[in-house]
Order: sequence, then C-alpha cells, then structure tokens
Amino acid sequence: MGRAFEEAFKRAQAAKAWKSSDGASVGNLPDTSAKPASPAAEAWTAEVQRLTPLKQEASAVLAPGSPSAAAAAVQDDVAKSAGSSANGHAKRASTDPVLACPSRRRRHGHAPGAQTIPPGYDAGRLSRSGATTRHVSKGPPRYPHLQPPRVALPPPVDGVKLVVSAGAKLVWEGGRQVTASLLAQPADLGCRAQLLAGKEASTREVVMGFDFGTSSTKVVFGDRGVKQAYAVPFRDAPGLDAFLLPARLYSGPRGFSLQGGVEAFTDLKLTLMADPDNPTHQVRVVAYLALAIREARGWLFSTHADSYARTKIVWTLTLGQPADQATPGAMTDLFQRLGCAAWMAAGSDKDITALCCRKAWDESAGPSATQAELDVHAMPEIAAQIYGFVNSNQFDPNARNIFLLADIGAGTVDTCLFRVVPGRGGTWSFEVYTAAVEPTGVMNLHRHRVAWWQEHLQTQLPAASLCAAMGEIKLATDHQAHIPDSYQGYLSGVTVEFSGAALSPDDEFFKKHLMRQVQGRTLYRAFSAQLLDKLDLGNVPFFLCGGGSRHPLYRALQPSLRGLDGYSWLSASARALAIPGDLRADGLPRADFDRLSVAYGLSMLNLTSVIGAQQVPRLVPEASDQWRSHYVSKDQC
Repeated sequence: MGRAFEEAFKRAQAAKAWKSSDGASVGNLPDTSAKPASPAAEAWTAEVQRLTPLKQEASAVLAPGSPSAAAAAVQDDVAKSAGSSANGHAKRASTDPVLACPSRRRRHGHAPGAQTIPPGYDAGRLSRSGATTRHVSKGPPRYPHLQPPRVALPPPVDGVKLVVSAGAKLVWEGGRQVTASLLAQPADLGCRAQLLAGKEASTREVVMGFDFGTSSTKVVFGDRGVKQAYAVPFRDAPGLDAFLLPARLYSGPRGFSLQGGVEAFTDLKLTLMADPDNPTHQVRVVAYLALAIREARGWLFSTHADSYARTKIVWTLTLGQPADQATPGAMTDLFQRLGCAAWMAAGSDKDITALCCRKAWDESAGPSATQAELDVHAMPEIAAQIYGFVNSNQFDPNARNIFLLADIGAGTVDTCLFRVVPGRGGTWSFEVYTAAVEPTGVMNLHRHRVAWWQEHLQTQLPAASLCAAMGEIKLATDHQAHIPDSYQGYLSGVTVEFSGAALSPDDEFFKKHLMRQVQGRTLYRAFSAQLLDKLDLGNVPFFLCGGGSRHPLYRALQPSLRGLDGYSWLSASARALAIPGDLRADGLPRADFDRLSVAYGLSMLNLTSVIGAQQVPRLVPEASDQWRSHYVSKDQC
C-alpha cells in the first residue's frame, strides 16, 4: 500500500507542478506513460488529482473534446471499475468467516499486520474526514421511542379569496323573462258555469285540476265521461310557456287583473302559507284564483263549445296542497274554502274587487256555499303528480310500490316518500311515510348565490359597484327567468380561490340544504322513525319533477342518491314520467309533461284516501338459555 501511494503521490506532484507552470498547453501534458503504473497507483493518482483544484488554464486544457479530456475520461473509467471490484471484495470479506475472524486469518496464512489494499480502493467513501465523507440517507429509527418528535402542522384555515380585475362586471342581469300577453278570451263565457242554452241532452262530470304554484299556475280539465283531459293555454307563447300563468296579481282603478295595473303583488302562495289568517292575503289569493278560473272556463267554452253546448256539467274543483300537508288537516280546510270563495267570485258578472272577494270569503263559510253546484277538494300534490305513472303500463300493482318524489319549484322543494295502494273500481290510496317542504327552490338558490357574492365582495374595495349591482338582481320568487348553471355565471373578471374546507355557494346549498332534505329528512327518516326496514329503502324509484329539475344543481340529485357513503342499503334510482295518452296539450314537448303532471293528476285521479304511515315495531331477539335443557350435569350421571 505504501509503495502504491508513494508512486501515486509523485505522479500527482508532477501534474500539480505542470498545472502551476506558465507554459501549460494542450500538447504539453507531463509524460506519465513512460513507466507503467499499477492499477492501485492509477486509482490513487485519479483521487489526488480530483482533490487538487485546477486553475482556469488547466480547466481549458481539459475542455470537452480535447485529447487531455479524453485521457482523463479513460482514467475515470479505470478508477470506477477498480472501485466496484473493491466493493465486491469488501462484501465478500464481510461474509467469509475466514476473512472476518483474525484467528482464522492467522491459521490460513494471513499475517495479522499485513493488509492488502484492493485495486481502486475508495478511501473517500470510508474516510472520517468531513470533506470526503459521502452522506448516506438513513431511514427512521426502528423503535418508536427512538423516533424524533413530530411537530403537528396546523390545519389549513378555511377561507375564500377573491381576485377582482379592473374590467370585472356583472354579466347576468335577470335572464330571459317571458312577457307574452294573455290569450283573449270571451269575458262573458268565463263568468258562466254552464254553456247549456236549451234543453240538456246529457250530463257529464268535469273536474278542474288547479295547480296553484309559487311561480305559476297550471290548469287541466278532466272530462271523466269521455276519459279525456285538456290542458289550458293561457298565453300567446310557444311550447311550455303557453300553459304557465304567472302567479302575479295587479290592482288598478277597476279592481284586480292578471295583466297590468298600478301595483303588483307577488309571492301570493308563500305569503298565505306563512300567515293563513291574514285577511289581506286571503283576499288577494281569492282574487287571483277567481281571475284564473274565468280565463280557464272562457277557453274551454270557446274551444270546445260543440261538446258542451247541450251538456249539463257537474263541476268539481280540485286544488293541490303541499306534500307536508298530505294528510287531512287545517290546511285542507283552508284550500277548500279558498276554492269555494274563488268560484263564487268568478261567477259574478262584475269586476273582481277587494270588496267582492271579501264578501265571497265570508259567504264560503256559511250554509249558502253548500248550495252551489260545485264539489271542492284539496288533494296532495304528490298523489296527483304520480298518477300519470301509476295509471300507465309501467306500474306493477303487485310490487311494493314505494316511491320517492321531489318536486323542484321556484320557491320550495317538496319531497315525499309514500306507497301507492290500488283499489277497486279504479280508485287509489296513498300511504305517506315522510314528507318535507323547505325553501330550497330555484329562486332561493339564486338568492343564496347573490347573498354570498355580496358578502365576499364587501371586502374588496374596487368591487363596491359590483356589490350594489348584485343587490339589484335579487328577484321575486315568481320570476320565471333561467338562472345561471353556476355561481360563476353572474360575474366576469372575478377569480375565486378556496382554502381549507371552504365550500362554494353551490356546494354549500347542495350538501347542507338540498341533500339534507332529500336524503336525511325524507329517505333516512323513514328508517329512523321505524316506518320502513332497510330492505324497503334500497333502490327506491325516484321521480324528479318540477320546473327546477332542469337545472344542473338539482339534476345532481339523481347520481347522488344512487349510493350513499356509509349507507349502502339506502339508495334511489331515477325514473321518468311519461306523457299520458289521454292528455291533449297542443305544442307541449313530451319532456315538459312533468310541469303539467300535478294539474293532470288533480283532474283525473279518483282518490280514495291518504293516510299517514304507522310505526313498524322492530323485533329485538331475546336472550335464550335453551342450552340448559340439553345439558346433562355430572350429578345426573
């Protein structure tokens, strides 16, 4: 080892002297090939040269592509091959019992003081010098108590960051509002309950299905004598818009009207449901219903005059009531009285005024109301909406027939879990398990978005004008515009960044309000209240209806209910309502039938009863000690 190192040191000193000389050039390298050196010496020479800093001139000499660089590359290859052989020798020495034990080495002829340096021995790898030690990454300690203390990082802070550009502006200013005018109907025909002028030839029962919604009203006449239903068009508009009468009332010098006036009244249904005993709300609703009845009867008598000219009509007025009021109660009596008062006011040949409506409301509670040739019913909207399905070939009367329905309206979402029981003679019964009506409709989603934007834009100084503009688009519930598919569709030039567990307004509305209503308070509550078992709540047919069901946020209910995290037994599969063959609605697209499904069911459904489901007691297995009767003790042997 000493001789090899001495030879390598001399060769390195000669190279160093040449590097420090002023006449170093490409063809002037020191001649080290006159006397061949051992491989160990070559390796030591390479190592010493590596540790010796080169001057700028020597670096230029060893530039890539020069003969000197080629010679240096060959020398590096020799050193690497020698180093790999040294590593192999060291590995073999660690596993060979002869080389590992000193006494065995002496017995086998290895001198205790002699130490053979293998060719290419990498001294820098095992050197204790800090300049040549190559650090090897080590894994964590094997034992937990030897592990270093771990510092727990704080959780990310929930927050929302808005980046408002200089050109930010409001791009949605109210959407497309339908402003079609009402169809001109003969005023005198609407005030009449009978078209019969001479001697009657027949008598028929005609049911007016009146779907009084939050944003619009739909009316369908059901002639059960000929088994035909007629949807009433109210406006001069294409497609579905023709059958939607906006739930808005105007007042003028001559009284109330449905189109134009000095003052407009909106949210008629919601205000009445919030305060049913308010006389002002009662008068306005009676006036609106009376005007709508006049428009519907005027269309029927002018369009189908040949069918009813010599026919005496036995009238039935059926109003829909919310899903949470499906069973008979105080709300049922309210809707029946509203329908009776509106029918009386519509039969007058005078203008509909507040005094006229108040008089009709007072008389509807007296004995004179029963003398009119009218039968008024209040039917659950969920029963009417599903009638088109249960009366089709898709309905199996022998199945369990448990359904989940969600009616997405402008102001509210009505959800209900119920069972359909077919009866004799075309009658039906409904057993309601759970129902919920909450303000999670489309326009309340819009208001939730606007409030979220206003809250976060207040912290941005350049966005003061945007915050004020957002307040101007908080529309009424009866507004029929199509709101954007996402909360980002309201503004341009504004970037939103979420951190931590912060949610967008759409995700917050969907998860914390909509899914909690459909999944928790409707579907799961049937199990928690011991109304249904787990086997009954798997793959429940799910109907998504209403005007808001076209919105992407509400359509997401269908895939979200297919399988719920942690509740594999709780699921619902989407179904579609098909348009019945006995409904005449000229110009109505087949995909939009669900908007008229409630009015159609109100006019055609022969409802026997609607009852609330009773709790089903769950069987708890009792502890049994029957093994004692088969046990033979040692005393009996």
